[in-house]
Amino acid sequence: MFFRCLLLALYLFSPFLSNAQTREIDSLRQIIHLHNRDTSELSARIHLIYILTRVGKNDIAMREARDAARLADSLNSAFWLSSAYTYLVHLHQETGQIDSARQYLAKAEALARSNKGNMKTLVNFLRSAGLFYKNQGEYKEALKYMLESVEVWDKRGEFLAGQFLNLGNVYINLGDFKNAADYHLRALRTFEEINNTRGQAYCLQSLGSDFQSMKQYTTAKTYFERALKLKEQLKDDRGKLTSLLSLGDVHKDLEEYKKATEYYDDGLAMSTRMNAKGMQAHIW
Repeated sequence: MFFRCLLLALYLFSPFLSNAQTREIDSLRQIIHLHNRDTSELSARIHLIYILTRVGKNDIAMREARDAARLADSLNSAFWLSSAYTYLVHLHQETGQIDSARQYLAKAEALARSNKGNMKTLVNFLRSAGLFYKNQGEYKEALKYMLESVEVWDKRGEFLAGQFLNLGNVYINLGDFKNAADYHLRALRTFEEINNTRGQAYCLQSLGSDFQSMKQYTTAKTYFERALKLKEQLKDDRGKLTSLLSLGDVHKDLEEYKKATEYYDDGLAMSTRMNAKGMQAHIW
């Protein structure tokens, strides 16, 4: 549950509720409606917010996060309170309420700094701060918090892999492609250790972009090819389309125009099937 509370936006999710998600929400609401006012209720509330955020139900998620924060505060539960604050930062930022997001971020920091022995609470805040400043375009500020998060949390796993990936993305925004590649490679190795194929695919695609930006086109091509292979295994059509277009671009950079055209043609055919007009514009 800890990692689920933290990982707000590593993957792309459908905006629609599946039948399984609907059943899960119903099950969680049954636990909440027992009104036990204990950690089991808090866990159910935070899990519910996680699902609602995934499917874009931000208004409902906001109400649930406020309720969770009040309950956690009444129970003097620092970790669950920090989890609720994390979601409130994210949701207010998503809905353009930046001042409110900053207020909840300040609350999360005060809570974390006053509970120094609670590492999970500190990491909750650090990750939330890093993503907040990244999304605000304040990349140097984001970097400060993200670097601290990987210093204090050294357990190998999905959270650390996600933070390495986020760090790589921040370095891209700063134009530091060498450090971007370094952290994307760290993320790749960590995702490989935990057998997370989707995470590996994201890292390989990012590494291809890093090396393409550094004009190391042959290396970039290799990473894009590896990303495409994994996305085919995952049956990730949108991800596959991105890799096809990237391969078209890198072959064009290599002046291998026939091969570039083949990838663009494959990408155009796929984007037409998917009605992905934005991707079609990239090709034209």
